[in-house]
Amino acid sequence: MIAISQSGNYFRYLVWVPSEGGPLIIKFGQIKSPADFNFKNGHFTSILEQIINETPETSPRFQLSLDNQNIFISNTNYNSEEFMEWQKNQISDPGFESLYHTFSYPFSNNNMLLNIHLNKELKSHILDSVQDISGELRAINIGIFSAEIGARQWFHANQLESYAVWKMGKNHIDQLLIVKGGEFQSFVTFKRLKNSVKILNNIGSTTITETMIQQIESWVNNDLDEFIHIECVFVYSSEMNAKDLKKLIEAQINNVTLLNLFEVLDISTEEKINPIKGATYAEMGVGFRGIDV
Repeated sequence: MIAISQSGNYFRYLVWVPSEGGPLIIKFGQIKSPADFNFKNGHFTSILEQIINETPETSPRFQLSLDNQNIFISNTNYNSEEFMEWQKNQISDPGFESLYHTFSYPFSNNNMLLNIHLNKELKSHILDSVQDISGELRAINIGIFSAEIGARQWFHANQLESYAVWKMGKNHIDQLLIVKGGEFQSFVTFKRLKNSVKILNNIGSTTITETMIQQIESWVNNDLDEFIHIECVFVYSSEMNAKDLKKLIEAQINNVTLLNLFEVLDISTEEKINPIKGATYAEMGVGFRGIDV
């Protein structure tokens, strides 16, 4: 099984096989994509060829996590199926449904849907590249949502009443996904400033978002010992030089966990993985959906 995550100019991959002790990682690495990378010009086929040349699989099966730049996100307020259908007809471009796949996820107790829109042509190009190397695409997911699967599969976050996944991004622009009672509560994009935090976009509960953002702002000002009203915050970054992530981990906040899959999965080599580097693979979660770890 081969999990792939796209983040910026890099594709990271991880090859694993089942074993008596659970998934066993036999190969992992990253490939830098060309500056003019585009899924429709054959570049992705080349990326896949480089990956399978490093693996023993003859009929490779892939799970792919795409960078957020390849999708767009919206939200829909609703209180009935009839209203949702009416609103969709009001706001949608007539040709929208012919161009995009839309996947909708409910938020708890606030009559709102999170909508992820994936271009159908893009998906077709991805499938073409996978078929070019005689492979099979098992699943497509997106960035932090794939990491949330990882939090459940690797660290058993689903056994918690509440948790959050915090992605620390480039230029201090971060994402936060909050889950309570097994349901999404909010998805927020925010920017960390010198002494404060600015919310750029929020979908879901404003109350829980504001509480979390206030606490992140306290950390920015070096004044946080523990997140309250949330059992655990799983944190990661896809950036190679994640100084802020290192600072957060070194702060030893009581209920912050680095989303480093190498901490919990077995590796077939003796290679030592730097934990911060290990966290750049957090968006591999889609590759372990439904797997007992």
